[in-house]
Amino acid sequence: MEFLAPAPNSCKAHSRDIILRKYHGMLASYNYPFPYDEYGPTKCSWRFKTHPGYKIKLSFDRFDLPDSKDCSDDYVEVNRQRFCGSKKPSTVTLHDDRLTFRSSGKKRFSGFKATYTAESEYPLRCHGNYSIPSPIVLSLRHVTD
Repeated sequence: MEFLAPAPNSCKAHSRDIILRKYHGMLASYNYPFPYDEYGPTKCSWRFKTHPGYKIKLSFDRFDLPDSKDCSDDYVEVNRQRFCGSKKPSTVTLHDDRLTFRSSGKKRFSGFKATYTAESEYPLRCHGNYSIPSPIVLSLRHVTD
């Protein structure tokens, strides 16, 4: 689904440090899907707030940034690794709680859109041949003497 207005949780002039508290959602670069260059140099950051024991998995749905040597102009930074160009990065598991977007303001690109999910680091696992028991139904009777 594409948006005709800036996407939810996209970085905006009045909101450049965004805190995400939901366990799944979407985020996007400044003014996405419109070009972000018109606004000069930009820095946006998203912080993921989850309960201990959860990790964030991030998938890029769209990725359109200028390509540069060492991603020195416009880039997305996750886990101290920079991504730029038009090739979508593979799914990333965040080791810290932050994603950063920087733009030099020199070039006209639409930016990125990503989805995220918080997953438990300790998923429930069953070993052996177990089945979930059917619910217990209680029948209550009024007993009189």
